[in-house]
Amino acid sequence: MYQRYWGLAQSPFQTPQAQQQLAASLPLREAQARVEFVVARGWPLALVVGPPGSGKSALLAHCARQAARQGLWVASLSCAGASEAELLSLITEALKLPEDSDHGRPAPGWLDLVRRLRELELESARALLLLDDLDEAQPDAARLAARLVAMPACACTLVVSARPDALSRLPERLLEHVWLRIDLAPLSRDETARYVQAALAAAGRPEVVFRDDALRRLHELSGGWPRKVDQLAELSLVAGASQQLSQIDADTIDAVHQELCVVL
Repeated sequence: MYQRYWGLAQSPFQTPQAQQQLAASLPLREAQARVEFVVARGWPLALVVGPPGSGKSALLAHCARQAARQGLWVASLSCAGASEAELLSLITEALKLPEDSDHGRPAPGWLDLVRRLRELELESARALLLLDDLDEAQPDAARLAARLVAMPACACTLVVSARPDALSRLPERLLEHVWLRIDLAPLSRDETARYVQAALAAAGRPEVVFRDDALRRLHELSGGWPRKVDQLAELSLVAGASQQLSQIDADTIDAVHQELCVVL
């Protein structure tokens, strides 16, 4: 396996450790600060916008961890394909609504959720609902989110993510309640290099694997978008191991991009 060749304990990319390294990059740190500002102010809705592979999921995962440490009630869900019932089930589970199907009690519904949010308000507590890829949810799920943010004095903040070319799929009623739009930016060349090297170090390889010319070419071909960086870097490690290279150079990046990484 290529991990053994490079002395890696695991794949360096697309892992929780890699997500944490990505979350430390400047674009995501700035986005995190804006999300935290919205939550601290008690605003109802923030909208995270970015193309596929821009780090939206890594951002929301990091925000979920931070909010849980601060004592907030947190519900986090990838909404791709989700229905209203699935979204409501996740939220009610995260907010600890009772469910006793063995004794004939129905699953918690909308009114139960409203009552729970009122309780949180009276307790001076708040909930954070992180809905990733809401533009890919079923229409009734997006309408549920719109109902939540429209509630007066609601004790929850929603942070939803979507692609810039798919905002029209979100209900207008939801978009009317956006207090802050957060557009994700690609990594710079230096940030790309730091991210790749930090991910490799976290996976057990602190020594330099990608030469400077390789890192420059990696950034050029990926545009600095995290998922493309991950894909191209991972495939280059595979190619380098098969060729028994001591380091990855720009030629290897180019060859992988042309022959293997068709998604780029």
